[in-house]
Amino acid sequence: MGAPHRWKRLPVRVFFDASSAGYAEERKRIVLAGFDQWTKATNSVIRYVLVGSEARADVVVRFEPVAFLSTNPRTLGETYLSLHNGWVVRARMTLAVGDVRPDELTYVAAHEWGHALGINGHSDDPDDLMYAATFRYVYPDGRPAPPARFRGPSERDINTLKICYPSLFAAQQQR
Repeated sequence: MGAPHRWKRLPVRVFFDASSAGYAEERKRIVLAGFDQWTKATNSVIRYVLVGSEARADVVVRFEPVAFLSTNPRTLGETYLSLHNGWVVRARMTLAVGDVRPDELTYVAAHEWGHALGINGHSDDPDDLMYAATFRYVYPDGRPAPPARFRGPSERDINTLKICYPSLFAAQQQR
């Protein structure tokens, strides 16, 4: 993994771009379930708030009605961070939703949220949420099969996040 990044101020403010072509309220709900995996796994140390305008947002989430993002074949999500003096000041998350099941979207959103929070890189352990790849299972007739299981952030994922925000997690342990 690369050097971790961090936000100067939490909770992170999130805006969902309803003008993006693949936007739907149901998809927003599914993505938030992915973000909530981190909130739950960190006992609410890491949180977000929704805001009503892009101008007030730290993270902007957009949906593309395609099977994969055009920037990289087989990519379902990507997050770009803008940095200033070592701090994350803005993030842009794009999620492909054209051929993505709800459970896959939750998983991809949780993974991308890890990047938005500052995890710079991927795990080498396929059991970690921050592993570089997700797998799509299909039956022999081509119908999608349910995933083996949805994994929230692993202990290794949380420990990586603790490197990004050591003072926040230290304060939690003192309570």
